[in-house]
Amino acid sequence: MYTKKVYGKVPLGTPAADSFLAAAVHSYSEVVLSRMQVSRLAIVITTTVVSTANVVVRFYHRPLVGSAAGAVTLGSLNIPTTTAAGKVVYKDIDPVSVPPGSELAFEVITIAAGGGAAGAGIYVVEAEQDPEYKTNETTMVASS
Repeated sequence: MYTKKVYGKVPLGTPAADSFLAAAVHSYSEVVLSRMQVSRLAIVITTTVVSTANVVVRFYHRPLVGSAAGAVTLGSLNIPTTTAAGKVVYKDIDPVSVPPGSELAFEVITIAAGGGAAGAGIYVVEAEQDPEYKTNETTMVASS
């Protein structure tokens, strides 16, 4: 019997583990260590969203860490106004295989605005292992 292992991934670099949705447009990322299939994008709301318009967060896969060259958009989340703390806003996507040495990036492209703008959350990517022999991964080099 095959059991699918699913991992929740939190991006690196977020202030106090939360991303503030009312701050200036910003982005965070996580480096991929093992090949995986990304199938869901999400944000766990930790501070209620207060905005006059939906907040939009875009998720990318970047083949080279720290470079937008060749970046592919995985999808966008539209976070409704007044989304309460504790809610999870998610989007299922067609599975995307992400190799080691690449990067998942998350960017707030439309910030919370007006009406006492607020909101914060923790980004999550749901993925499962996409096993491959390390010798078949051109981006992996064994250390001596």
